[in-house]
Amino acid sequence: MPDFKVDLNLTCDSNWFPVFSSVAPSDTYKIYKCGSNLRLDMTLLGLQKFNLIKGNISVLYKGRGTDNEGNLLIIDNKLQTVSNIFNRNKENKINT
Repeated sequence: MPDFKVDLNLTCDSNWFPVFSSVAPSDTYKIYKCGSNLRLDMTLLGLQKFNLIKGNISVLYKGRGTDNEGNLLIIDNKLQTVSNIFNRNKENKINT
């Protein structure tokens, strides 16, 4: 499969409740594929009761032929930390 970049825009609308769209969650998910690596960037992390949880994270899958092949990494761009989803006990600070 060739390399690509896709932007997915998530919005919630309602014709019956016009006010709903102003409080409903929305986000743009950016998906990148380069070689056998995949990356997903997002800012909407979830909902807790009626509050949106916002952040700035990237999810990376390290594909074949790379260091740490097969790893699934979560990068918190705000806190500048990297976590391996398969090894939850270890979190590394990003050196800038």
